[in-house]
Amino acid sequence: MNIRQSLLLEYFLDNPAITTCTQLAEHFECSEKTIRKDIDALNSFFEYENLKSSIVRKPGSGVYFDITPSESERTRWLLTNNQLTINPRLRRLCEELVVLTCTPPRHHTISYLSANLYSNKKQVSADIREWKATLAQYRIDLEVANRISITGDEELIRWVIISVIYSLPAQAIKTYIEPHLLDDNWEGKFYQLCLHEIEDMSRVEFTGNAHMQILLFLKVMMSRIINGHHVTTRKSIRPLAPQFLKLKNLFEEHFSVEINIAEMHLLQDICLCTAVQWNHATLKNYMVQSQAIDIVRDIVQKLATTFERTVADRYLQPLNILVDKALTRKACNLAVKNPLESNIKYDNMNRICLLSSALLKVESLTEANLYPSDYTRILLSLLEYSDQIDYLAQYKIALVVNYGIDLAMYGKYRIEKATPNVRVAKILNEHDLFDSTHEQASLHGIDLLVAFEPLNIDFPCITISTAVSEQDIEAILSTLPQWTLGYQKEANYIGKTLICDSTTDTLLMVYNDLVTHAYIDMNLEQFIRICKMLSFVKGRTLIFAYYGEEITSTNMFIYDLKSVFTIFGKDCEQIALLLISQSDKQSITPLTARFKNLLEEKCTLTIAPNEVALFDNFIE
Repeated sequence: MNIRQSLLLEYFLDNPAITTCTQLAEHFECSEKTIRKDIDALNSFFEYENLKSSIVRKPGSGVYFDITPSESERTRWLLTNNQLTINPRLRRLCEELVVLTCTPPRHHTISYLSANLYSNKKQVSADIREWKATLAQYRIDLEVANRISITGDEELIRWVIISVIYSLPAQAIKTYIEPHLLDDNWEGKFYQLCLHEIEDMSRVEFTGNAHMQILLFLKVMMSRIINGHHVTTRKSIRPLAPQFLKLKNLFEEHFSVEINIAEMHLLQDICLCTAVQWNHATLKNYMVQSQAIDIVRDIVQKLATTFERTVADRYLQPLNILVDKALTRKACNLAVKNPLESNIKYDNMNRICLLSSALLKVESLTEANLYPSDYTRILLSLLEYSDQIDYLAQYKIALVVNYGIDLAMYGKYRIEKATPNVRVAKILNEHDLFDSTHEQASLHGIDLLVAFEPLNIDFPCITISTAVSEQDIEAILSTLPQWTLGYQKEANYIGKTLICDSTTDTLLMVYNDLVTHAYIDMNLEQFIRICKMLSFVKGRTLIFAYYGEEITSTNMFIYDLKSVFTIFGKDCEQIALLLISQSDKQSITPLTARFKNLLEEKCTLTIAPNEVALFDNFIE
């Protein structure tokens, strides 16, 4: 697969609806003939991988992905693990950094890189200039002389290396990165032995991701030490466990190199910060520090007071562990980013908006000053609780279809895509609906029937067209009690242009504009904190939505920036805000839905196919 074909496959996986070659050609900016060739190439790829799924071209109808349900995850896995094959620039950039930081200095030349990474000197020189600019953001210097040198704080250099490597799929790390970090297969077995030692002495079971993270850190750590780069001043947040002294002796004996005790303090902190396996034993035996218990108690009380819904006991220990881990990471000054954070915040914007209106008022949580990624983890654990809040309740629809499976799946996709908090729980045909012996006929738990043809039935029902147009969506929403008033709520859209030089200047200018026009009533510190905790980058746009007493009127803002500014390791050209006043709390869901429509219409929410999303897991 080439890059365009991989993006086409990703498009079909995310968009199961019928489309046309003309629409695809416009989307990917190529000819219809090219799209047809790419479809043939993808079908050949499916056949080669022994998949039954295929992309079907249906004359008079269009194109759709006929995917076998059991093959969905494997198809995504294949797509992910082809990433380096289809994007050679990503592979080259990652390998360059690893070679320049984790191999002997004799390899640190443009000639060596071009010869060994199947590139050329001109291309490598361009990459080095890009790395120099990127690393400078983290106070790391890259200098080019007879050899290329990278200098800066040793801990920070290691986090950058690991963050870049984490941008790759696991199989790609094994194939392309680990050969630069290992001399032979025996070293790999030695690192596995060390990992088991760490897990045994920690008396916890790490997750699969944590296994990979610790192994990777051990390999980077020893590569740096062997090449003369040491951490010298680290002091763990807890007394160094005797087992880490044993591990130090193991490393020194195996690699014949002296290791500073500070390295073991750092390794212990990393092990304290990694995620533990989520199982009954963990929930039962995990020892939570008292500060975490106090913060969770405050969170639970605030949620119950704000939303008049008690937080069930089953949430308490998971919350205790999440907050405890968050406090540990903060004390260790080690953030662990969640690669799905942007998607979580975007897809659950209404819920996160509402939950944050309470959590940001919890004083003990504010004083803890947790990393945004850990704040998101706390929100994520409370999404199920948010279903209890009346104006966030999820509605369930049964879709009645007397047409082919393609239209049934398209109808389900369109309704769920365009209507947050509405789920198509069942798809029936009319015969099944009126057959009392059919197991699917029961409408228990269903709030509304949606049909493509009129039904003679004593149950809340609405008829829509097979096109599932915007008018049909509005008709569905206006039928549901939650939406009757809320969906009609209008929010002003305000578009502006900003000229700024830095991230700090940009956020300050946005804040000053909002205060000057009396859209918000909060100080700069509050605004920065809200932005830090709730914002995320999607494509080229920094986005956040907030609901609270500090908002004087409900408005949507899009600021176009004259110069690109970098935040969370990503370049942004726009800032988009949804600010909701307390008087509109019943309309949070429809307002966030309208905001997303506005974002899709006016903002850059994707990056170009030839761009590399290298820092999705970059350090905070």
